[in-house]
Amino acid sequence: MNQDLPDDLVVLLQTPSAFQANALVALLEDSEINALAMEETLMGALNPSTAKTVVLVREADLTKAQFTIDHARRTARDINWEEVDVGDEVAIKGRHRRTENQKSSGSLPPVIFLLAILGILLVVVGILAGVISLFLPVPDPQANLGSTFMVAFSHAVIL
Repeated sequence: MNQDLPDDLVVLLQTPSAFQANALVALLEDSEINALAMEETLMGALNPSTAKTVVLVREADLTKAQFTIDHARRTARDINWEEVDVGDEVAIKGRHRRTENQKSSGSLPPVIFLLAILGILLVVVGILAGVISLFLPVPDPQANLGSTFMVAFSHAVIL
């Protein structure tokens, strides 16, 4: 009862990444060949470095799919990218690079710079307060809190 049907899916090829497999699926679909990229998840779960993605096609389309991929590989080698119009160079640069008004070479925006300075100042003040508290006399727990406050206040006024 296990007959090979022309609609059975067969493995066209294995790729090391899902990106490559999906690029091949797009190429095949441009040639009107239905294709599917499927990750071998069990092997990838055990060892991600050995994970493979397979490209599946109908058995009836296998020969046409192999021819399409071979043809694309042959023609891709012959492309002279210096002669290909990939659009306006200024528009392409503007999408991925900073504009002329922004500072380059890794400078921080002013708000982040000010927040960093404020954070550093708070850390320094905290360290100074800790060091100063080491030299202040420890108040007597039996003493009246009001008089302790007055003594501390008078020391602060004298300084």
